[in-house]
Amino acid sequence: MQTKFISYIAVFLLCLSSAATYAASNASLWGSIDQPVPPIQQIEKQQEDVQAQQIAIENEKTICELIQAQPTLSGDTANAAKIKEALQAAYKVTLPDYKMFVVNVDAANDLYAKYRDLYIQTNCVAATKK
Repeated sequence: MQTKFISYIAVFLLCLSSAATYAASNASLWGSIDQPVPPIQQIEKQQEDVQAQQIAIENEKTICELIQAQPTLSGDTANAAKIKEALQAAYKVTLPDYKMFVVNVDAANDLYAKYRDLYIQTNCVAATKK
């Protein structure tokens, strides 16, 4: 009876020592003991940066949203000066046959509306279906 009890204890100790040896040799169970823990301020700063990036991504409008909100080229009053400068630069390099699109507001708006519709059909509708 006593030998049976001693053999149970020996088997238990053998299992315990092999488990301890496995756990000590396998770093994935415990992580790296030597790795320093970052300060709480650094962790909080990283979390704030991630939250700020997420808010910026949520607030960022896509090109599809911007184009859908802008039905005509002449309605863009926020970028009117940039549009005028770009049109003047385009007028200088445009062939005579196409200068009417740059000078005539209605023709420019019509061309923009066609481009806008084509862009929305090609890129925006396909992106929402994915």
